[in-house]
Formats: sequence, structure tokens, C-alpha cells
Amino acid sequence: MWIERGLPNKCQQAVASRNMSFAVSGRGQVFAWGDNAGDALALGSGNQCELSPSLMSSLGSTAVSRLEVTGGSGAAEKEHLVIAHAGAPWKEVSGANLKESDAEFRIDMGFWLWGTWGTRHFAAPCRPWVRGRPESAREEQKLRKVVAAGEYFVVLMEDGCLFAWGRSEEGCLGLGDRMVSSVALPLVLPPGPEGAEAGCAVDLQHGRRHLLALSEHGRVYSWGDGRLGQLGLTCTRPAFEPTLVSELASHRVSQILAVRDASYALADCGSVFAWGDNADDALGLPKGEGFGLRTVLAPVKMAGFRGGRITRLEVQ
Repeated sequence: MWIERGLPNKCQQAVASRNMSFAVSGRGQVFAWGDNAGDALALGSGNQCELSPSLMSSLGSTAVSRLEVTGGSGAAEKEHLVIAHAGAPWKEVSGANLKESDAEFRIDMGFWLWGTWGTRHFAAPCRPWVRGRPESAREEQKLRKVVAAGEYFVVLMEDGCLFAWGRSEEGCLGLGDRMVSSVALPLVLPPGPEGAEAGCAVDLQHGRRHLLALSEHGRVYSWGDGRLGQLGLTCTRPAFEPTLVSELASHRVSQILAVRDASYALADCGSVFAWGDNADDALGLPKGEGFGLRTVLAPVKMAGFRGGRITRLEVQ
């Protein structure tokens, strides 16, 4: 079905999630339509349903370059969060509502968000800020990916650096023993086998209570809650900082996925590995290698793929 009414002639992105739809125009304007219960579309209209695309005027003159929608594979059942990328972060916030002494500490992170974030609900777009720009962060760098879950943020920059701030008692900040930080702090990927250089991160994935990172050298790192084996570290203990998934060290991984309390990795050779929550044999593992187990503590190669080499994984 071709949607024309209410949309400009040229759009650069369209996103559908649950019963809601969003589109970004060529000029960076955001349009929304669909289920608007609880002002989920952040239009401020008060309507329960929007039958045609409506402009999100609350974003003002902001030119949005890309939308991310969470709330499917990794989030809680009722969680739904939209993240709008809007330029480079690490810019000082100015405005009459800030004291002059505070301005140098409040840094605009370059994105807007609305929806449900942990126990909070944002019926209108808000622009997060953080105290202080990390020394290793360059002002011209843009965000590649944002994880906003519970009460914390983890971001992946275009240059491959990772930063985290907020609060997590399950280790999701990846900052070691530090459970709370109001400052964006860098995450450090440990060396690979035999002290090999870790390299930069190229992807970041989050499940219900754990995170995965993929390095430019094809290595997988995990941290956060591990009680269902989702970290792939052969135990159920949490990891409070990025930890190498050594069971995958002999493979070069090209893609990672975190789906609720389960994890997946696609190797360059086309093999798919899975670990974590295996309730009802959801991981699809072969007999004798995870089949029938409630939790799978280390990556196991999935069998049964026929018809060629696997090149990409998707979650619906």
C-alpha cells in the first residue's frame, strides 16, 4: 500500500514497530501515525489513534538523520522507546535555565528520545545530557548506536569508542565495580588471545539485562547479567566489564545479536552460534549439544541449516 497523504515526496527512512509507524523526510522532519495510546507517538494531539502521518512539531527545527526503535527483541514487553539521531554529541548545553557555572558540565548528547524508558514514560521528545565530555571523545564525532535501557545509556561512536553512564546494579554499565556514573566514561575492551590488540568496536547489542560488543577484529565481548548463560562465559555469574567470549576466539565473527536473554553470533564462515536462555529449545541447538538444556553457558554451533551459507541474521 502506498502512503502519500501527509508525507513529503522524499523520505530517507521508514520504521514500523508494533502498531506505530515513523518516517524521516529528506529534510530531517519526523512524521508519525498509528496507535497513539498514552501519547506513544509524542504528537501531543491526545488522539488514541492517528490515521495519517502527522508532523512531530515538538522536535522544532531539529534535522533528524536516523531513527532507532527499541522494544522488540531486547526490551521488556511494554517498553517502547524511539531514539532520533540529530547531529554530533559532546556540545555544551546553553540556555537561561542553566547556571553559568554549570554550562561547561552539561553536554548535549546529540539525540532525542521518547516513549517508555525503564519506569519512566516520555510523552514528548526529550534531549538527554551528561556531565562532562570525556577526554577521549572528539566533538565532531557522531553517534553510531545508542542503548537506552532501564536507567543507563551505552553509546557507540563512529570511531569505535564506547561510553556509558547512568545506573545499573547488574553490571550493564561495563565500568567494573562502579554501578552509578553521572559522567560518560569510556569502556575498555580487553586484549584478545595471547594479548592481541582488542581494536575498536563496530557493533553494540543489548538484551534484557546484558550487552554484546563486536570488535573490528571479529571478537565478541559480553557484560551484564549472566544468570541464564547469556554472556557465553561458561558460568552464570555477572560480568561488570566487557569480557572476551573466549569460546568464539577461533572464529572471526561478522554479526552479533542479543535477543532478550539469549545471544547469537554469525561467523565469517557462515556458521551460527547461540547461547543463553534455551527455554522450550528456543535456541535451536542439536541434540547432545544444548538440546533439552534450560540454559546454555557457552556458544554452541547451530545445526540443520540447509541451502547455502548464512550471510545475515534478523530478529522480528
